[in-house]
Amino acid sequence: MRQEEVLEFLSKSVIATATGGQLTTEQAEKFIDTVVAQDGFLQKIQTVTMSSKTYQLNTVGLSDRIMRKASEGTDPGFTQSVTITPKALVSQEVILPYDVTFSFLEENIEKENAEDIINNVFAKAFRNDLLDLAFNGDESSADPFIQINDGYLKIASADSSVHNYTIAAASGYKDIFKSMLALLPNKWKNNPSELCFIAAPDVEETYRSELSNRNTALGDVMLTDYRRAQYNGIDVYPMPFMPGGSAPAIFLTKYQNLAVGLGRDIRIGKQVQERKRIVEYTISAKIDFNYVVGDMVVLGVKS
Repeated sequence: MRQEEVLEFLSKSVIATATGGQLTTEQAEKFIDTVVAQDGFLQKIQTVTMSSKTYQLNTVGLSDRIMRKASEGTDPGFTQSVTITPKALVSQEVILPYDVTFSFLEENIEKENAEDIINNVFAKAFRNDLLDLAFNGDESSADPFIQINDGYLKIASADSSVHNYTIAAASGYKDIFKSMLALLPNKWKNNPSELCFIAAPDVEETYRSELSNRNTALGDVMLTDYRRAQYNGIDVYPMPFMPGGSAPAIFLTKYQNLAVGLGRDIRIGKQVQERKRIVEYTISAKIDFNYVVGDMVVLGVKS
């Protein structure tokens, strides 16, 4: 396929536009939908499409019983204070450079789902870095990637409302999960299916092995079938970007307490490099990460 034919196709797809690379609202939302659709975790948490730099994640917390018997024409004489948690997403602009070879384009351009194939390449690269940064981001780091934004772990480590747990060296994960859950206030435990222990895959594998050692039907299932490991009905979610190995970290919260912000003003620029036989693409986007309620977080870190 000639280069002119390749570029003609790209000019019609969602990854390129006729107005300097700025995606329309519809194109940006389609790209964001593609990113989210590729990952089960992003589908479970709050993925916010931001139309401005700042997005408030306010929640109303009721600290006491406030219902009273109604009496016609009578003020109950009771006022309950309402606490607004001033959490927000404040987007940070990022760029993601990506090269697509001529041979890749030539192999895929004539297929019926060529546009989806190419868009998925972009979405996968963007998604992986997004999740990595969501957990490991640290603006004080010297690493040029890590320093882009603070992620959940850094935010939680500096939040006095978060419940901290020190993971002992010789503890089994069943005991660790039990101790962490005990630190979570009862008001957040009404629906275990909404909660999750987020940990590195090797942590989940070790816990799965602990369960398989039990002489029960569940132990057999943990060995022979893949089923999401749970503790007391709470998912143990394997997240590849969480710290594991000899210094694991575990994050206990509700899925919907976590938020990722993605700005709509996405740009995708391209430059053809004839000598290298590649097309250089650069995705420009705005992102941020936060959680809504610190009191709904238990952070376990190994000492």
